[in-house]
Amino acid sequence: MAFLAAFVVAALTGLSYSELIAKFPKSAGASYYVSKAFKSKKLPLLVGWFVACGCIVSLAAASRAFAGYSQQFINIPDSLLVVLFISVLSFINFRGMSESSFVNMFCTALEATGLLLIIVFGLYFLDSADIPQASLAAEASPGWGLWIGASLAFYAFMGFEDLANVAEEAKNPQKHIPIAIMCSLVVAALFYTLIGWISTEFVSTEDLVKSSAPLVLVMQKINAPLSPTVIAVISLFAVANTALLNGITGSRLLYGMAEENLLPAKIFAVHEKNKTPHVAIGIVFIIAILLGVFSNIEVLAGATSLLLLLTFCMVHISVIRLRKVETKSFQLPIFIPIIGVSTCLFLIALLPREQHMMGGGVALMGLVLVTFYQKKRAP
Repeated sequence: MAFLAAFVVAALTGLSYSELIAKFPKSAGASYYVSKAFKSKKLPLLVGWFVACGCIVSLAAASRAFAGYSQQFINIPDSLLVVLFISVLSFINFRGMSESSFVNMFCTALEATGLLLIIVFGLYFLDSADIPQASLAAEASPGWGLWIGASLAFYAFMGFEDLANVAEEAKNPQKHIPIAIMCSLVVAALFYTLIGWISTEFVSTEDLVKSSAPLVLVMQKINAPLSPTVIAVISLFAVANTALLNGITGSRLLYGMAEENLLPAKIFAVHEKNKTPHVAIGIVFIIAILLGVFSNIEVLAGATSLLLLLTFCMVHISVIRLRKVETKSFQLPIFIPIIGVSTCLFLIALLPREQHMMGGGVALMGLVLVTFYQKKRAP
């Protein structure tokens, strides 16, 4: 139910992105739409900062998840696993896009396979499930817990907005990118909802919360003719996939912000041999390790959700402000972006205090940087 609620908020945002892409098929995403709507130099840079930091915080969250699943095979401290994990991914990022793309495609195929295995076996053995009483009690009156869960589950839907950054690569972006966004959200919602439903049919929510490798626990309870170790291995690759994409996107955004004089010019450096932004990659590497070692996955995922939701609020408001732009493309009913920004603000308000503090601190840092470095921008 929490995933479905998060999907509704994400779908409203996807619709707003679709209208903006149809009007402005440019590969610049939220920052470009905000610049068009507000005619401001500071706001687009601030939005870019939100997205970049969201990627870095998400990378740290993925490193904590990787450490949890790795404990199924090796018994070493989580902090050391976090450092090793981020170091390997940063090296792949540093080596170049061809290596990163290969790893990404391989991990994506494994990730989809693992989720499908859980869904297929879970549905097949559903009749033998001993439904946990604690889960039934929780489902009887979800109340605010449902929406608090949705504010955290929203983290799982991040990524669809990246399609806006490749609009100019499509042959017909006004038509194909909006369809791709909505299809990706529907597929993701289907996967997450089925996984959530099957998980709580076989395992109590209390046991899921306590587990550092929840999908492995679910497969153990399903008692399928497949070793849970297989799911643990696939989960490691799935987490690595998310983290690698976050590292690539975050470092490139920092590189782009340095080009715009929002960050020091040294971050704009490119490695002579690999042609990758090695300074930006190094910054992402250091910050992600610090966050991964000294925070927990729930706080990190919540902070990522907050930064994304702030960005999406600006996207919805941009749709409203750009109503008067003449275009031959479609326009949404005005109530959709209004409901969209309202639901984003609602989920932001429900995030726990620790996640507000971390996400808010990152947002405040961005505001300071925008104000300070704005004076250094080229005329």
